[in-house]
Amino acid sequence: MEYSFLETSDEALIEGAKLPLEKGAAIGMFTTGYDVVNDETVAISIVDMNGSVLFSEKVKPHNREDWSACEASGGIGPEDVEEAQPLYELEDEMTEGLEPLEFVLCQHVDFVKAMLDRSWIAMPNRVVVDVCELFRLSHCVKGYPEEPATVATIESIAEYYGFVIDLSTTEGVARAVNNAYG
Repeated sequence: MEYSFLETSDEALIEGAKLPLEKGAAIGMFTTGYDVVNDETVAISIVDMNGSVLFSEKVKPHNREDWSACEASGGIGPEDVEEAQPLYELEDEMTEGLEPLEFVLCQHVDFVKAMLDRSWIAMPNRVVVDVCELFRLSHCVKGYPEEPATVATIESIAEYYGFVIDLSTTEGVARAVNNAYG
């Protein structure tokens, strides 16, 4: 289907809205901060569209030794991951859960991809849908171009659609991403 007024990537997002729910899962992630160059992943979960946890681990950053437990990290500090493995050591286990899936959902895909790249993890060869971008796009398509992009957060999507979210764990973040999509 072609939408002449959209960029090619925007077309893919709209087509992504038609993917079968049973074939997808969401990634929830906490990091040491929001800087893709200097920060790293400290926890990651993959939850399928039925709410089953396919993967969930706290992980030890391989370059960062000190950071403050903040919103980005879900309150996870260095002492919480002292005994954890680096994410790259869990790649096989993490990607095993993604094998049967056709698509992966994220909030802010570019950030998630960059954080995975920092741990030498390649995003699986699947359709990847950014639910925040999809929400932003759907509002523009519906004739609400005045809606600022800043409303495209998991929190604002939950408020808009009226569903309850728990962002205190990466599983909760992934479930919120699933709810925002489905």
